[in-house]
Formats: sequence, structure tokens, C-alpha cells
Amino acid sequence: MRPLIAAVGAALLSLTAPGYSGPVRQHLPRQSRSGSRPQAPHVSQSDPAAQELLKLMLQAENSLALSGDQITTISRNGLDISSEQLVQRNGAKAMRLDYLRPTRLAGEQIIDNGRFYCHLIPSKDTLELSPSRIQILRVRVPEIIDQIRSGRLIVEGFGTDTIAGHLCGIVSVAARSTTPAPWRRFWIDPTNGAQLRIEQYDAAGQLQSASYYTQVTYNLGFDKAAFRVPHSGSNVVTRGFETASLTLIQVRQQAGPTWPLPTYLPEGFHFVAGSVSTRGDIRVVELRYINGVNALSVFQTPDLKSGTAEKNSLARRGVLFGHQDGMKVVIIGNLPDGELEKILASMR
Repeated sequence: MRPLIAAVGAALLSLTAPGYSGPVRQHLPRQSRSGSRPQAPHVSQSDPAAQELLKLMLQAENSLALSGDQITTISRNGLDISSEQLVQRNGAKAMRLDYLRPTRLAGEQIIDNGRFYCHLIPSKDTLELSPSRIQILRVRVPEIIDQIRSGRLIVEGFGTDTIAGHLCGIVSVAARSTTPAPWRRFWIDPTNGAQLRIEQYDAAGQLQSASYYTQVTYNLGFDKAAFRVPHSGSNVVTRGFETASLTLIQVRQQAGPTWPLPTYLPEGFHFVAGSVSTRGDIRVVELRYINGVNALSVFQTPDLKSGTAEKNSLARRGVLFGHQDGMKVVIIGNLPDGELEKILASMR
């Protein structure tokens, strides 16, 4: 099992559809920790109090800062596959997971800084880069709240339970349907909306996954360095970006005429294709170049705190992270550091 996304907030990205994965091996009972028999919402109308608690959780996903130890167990074919993570989460701005157990995942990191989703896999000496996922919450949360208000989601309360020392309200959520469908159960701290436990069930009522905090601290002040792209991994792989198929003129048209482009390229390199995509409210532009043998990719997103002279590079690893002309830039190519720095400095 490879970690795909943080357990915190992951269910919000697919609240009306199945699918989930995230963070000491344990066998999960086929009922909730509170002792009540798990069941999907079975009423025709939502419980107003449960609705309000769920809305509070959704709003907290976009704004609440927290840190804690998290355990997630995925149940498949009678087996429980588990992992433990240290979570740092700054609402929908940034997220970091450090895998602690099991041994085969220990040392892996997932960092989402609102622009890139970075997965460091030390066992493979690989850094995977893909578009930010946490940014999707800024768009997805209002959509889900609208589904609650319109009655497309049925929400029911199921009492209370204590998670990580915090008394939580238990809320079950399912899409309105005439046939059995997957559903979820959330444990929510009513003081701030923190989601401290989630259980996900298939249409037959079988537990598919459970994730919960064993310890949590709220409203922290985070060190920005904690959410920087990891400076490790000799192999850098990009995934999930828009297919690079636009001409340079089309990139300019979609991104805007003032979007900076490299004015210096190493000998033999020429532009082949580009892409323009939007993740949440952040625009990502990719430019791809080749010299017949090697490829060069330049990723850019607006630097919301422009003016910084910060520049971080991976020596001898073919990757440079930097700031230039109001942009945060990632340059990936099998080239000496000096050439990557020249490309960055030439962007106008």
C-alpha cells in the first residue's frame, strides 16, 4: 500500500463517492468505538443539529491549524493494513505527513504546500511531484455544503465519543439514493470542527477504512520551512499535470501575456509543448523543452508573497526550486546546477 493522500480532509474530496487511503497494526472491530452498531443514515430528512456540526467540520478543514499523531487502517479481504503518521496541517494552505510505521513506509514524507503535492520515497530515492490536492478543498467545501443544504446528502447524528481526549459528536453521511451506497461516519470536535476520526463503509455496510488521532494539538504556529519541497530524491517524477499540448502562443493566451518565460536555454533545447491548469485558485503553467535526447520541464505558480530572494536547489540532482519575477518556479532537467540557475535567472 502506497500512501495516496492525507487521511485528514481526504474524505472531503470524494464525500459522495467511495475511495480512501492514508496513515501499528490492529484489527478493527466491525462496529464503531462507541459501541453502537454502525449504520448508514436511514432517515429521509437530515438531522439539523448533525448538519450544522458537519458544516462546522467542513469550514474547519479550510482554516484550522493542528498537529498530531494519526493512525489509519484500511481493511481489505479480512486483512487490516495500517500505518502511523505525524500530521501537520494548516487548513487548506499546507499539509505535511511524516510516516513513522510500518518499517517499509518509515521515513516517507508527503508535503502539500498549496502548489505542489510532493511524495518523498527514500527507499526508491524518488521525489514525486504532482499538482496540489489540498487546494481543491477551497472549491470542494462550498460544493459539499451546498449538497447538504439541498438534501442531496443525508446527515444523521449518532451520539458522542471521546477521541484523543476530546469529546466529539458522531455524524453519519450518505448520498441520497434509492439503493445501498457507500457512506461515512465522522467524529467531530464541536468546539472547533476538527475531524478526529473517520470510518468509511461500502454499500454492504462493511468497514473499509478507519483513521483517527491518538494525540492532537490545535492552533499551532508553523515553521514555513516544514512545508518546503523535500530536498532529497535523486529521481524526480512528475505526475497528474495537464497533458503538455499547447503551443507557446496558446500558453500565453491562457496564462496571460505577462507570464514569464525563459529567455535562456542550454544549447540544443527547444520548446515542444506547454500546459495551463488551475488547482483550486492557483494557476500552474508547465513548459517542456527537449534537445533530442534530454527533457527539461519548467513549472510555475504565482508567488503570493513575491519579493523574496529565496532560492533552493538540489545539487547534482537536476532539480531547482526558486523564485523569479513574481513566480515560484520548479525546473527539472538532467543538467548541471549552473545551467538550471541560468534558466531561472533568465525568466522574464
